Formats: sequence, C-alpha cells, structure tokens
Amino acid sequence: MKTYNLFFIGFVVGLFFIASCTNQPKQDIEFKQMCQSAGYEWMLMKPTQNGKFIKDARECWGCMVEGIEHVCDKEKFQQFIPPR
Repeated sequence: MKTYNLFFIGFVVGLFFIASCTNQPKQDIEFKQMCQSAGYEWMLMKPTQNGKFIKDARECWGCMVEGIEHVCDKEKFQQFIPPR
C-alpha cells in the first residue's frame, strides 16, 4: 500500500510540473504559431538586438529569427517577416 501511495504522489507532482512548464498566455501561443509557420524556432532565452544579448533584459519565450535575433514581442516579430 505504501508503494502505491508514493507512486500516486509522484504522479501528481509530475503532472503539476508538466502543467507549470506549458502554461503560456494565449497571445504567446498565437505568436508561437506565427513563428513556427514562418519557419523559425520558438525558444526561451534573453532577447537580442543586432545579434547581441540585451544586457538588462529578462529571459522570455520568443522567436529566433534568421538565427541571430531572438524576438520576444509579436509586433516586433511582424516587422521581420514579409507581409502576405
């Protein structure tokens, strides 16, 4: 019985961990879809400008454009992609 309880507690803790890692605001999900449909990678890191990290910026989920610019803002990202 103790083994079952430990397994159950571990399972519940694992589910909470997974849920916390995937909890992104709706606008981020839309931005992520735009990024990936444009052929770029979605990742967590500090934003960049002119290929260099912005010193005082915090890590954010964003789009890695052309392998040199990590853009965290959807509107700024739209400036990088050609209009359709």
